[in-house]
Amino acid sequence: MGGHLEKVTAAHQLCIEHARDQRFGRVAVIEEDFTTGTDCTVLQVQEDDAVSFVHNDDATLIRLAHWWYYPTPHCDVACICTRVNSAMCKTYSGCVPLRSSAGYIIQAGGFDAFLAAKGIIDTLVLGAIPSILMLPPLGEQAYQGAFHSKEDTMASQDAALAEFKAKCVH
Repeated sequence: MGGHLEKVTAAHQLCIEHARDQRFGRVAVIEEDFTTGTDCTVLQVQEDDAVSFVHNDDATLIRLAHWWYYPTPHCDVACICTRVNSAMCKTYSGCVPLRSSAGYIIQAGGFDAFLAAKGIIDTLVLGAIPSILMLPPLGEQAYQGAFHSKEDTMASQDAALAEFKAKCVH
């Protein structure tokens, strides 16, 4: 079957395939290592903007958790994130440097693109679909065990978010 990342990808694909087969309008996927972000101090107006945007046709994929895994000197064109309201911005398809499948909401209109994407969930699959990003993310992926310590991971994600917002969010 493959390694850990391939198994995680297969589990996500099964969830989305089931949602498509059951004709769900949207589905939220939350991994077991999703944790509330340290920077998540969402104001009521931002929360209202986020909740209302879930029903927007333009919101094919809303990423509740994300981090810029390989910060670069300049923002990759696909990762330019245009503000859509006080709590969110939108990237283009092909933004592979944004990682994390810890939490997202996907609309039915994105099920087929999700299932057709090849590669690992955190990069190529979610990166294949234009994404709405929560800013700051509602959560983070708390790698544990053999990957990284939770504290190192959170500090790294927080630093990467600050750099991403400075270089890519317009």
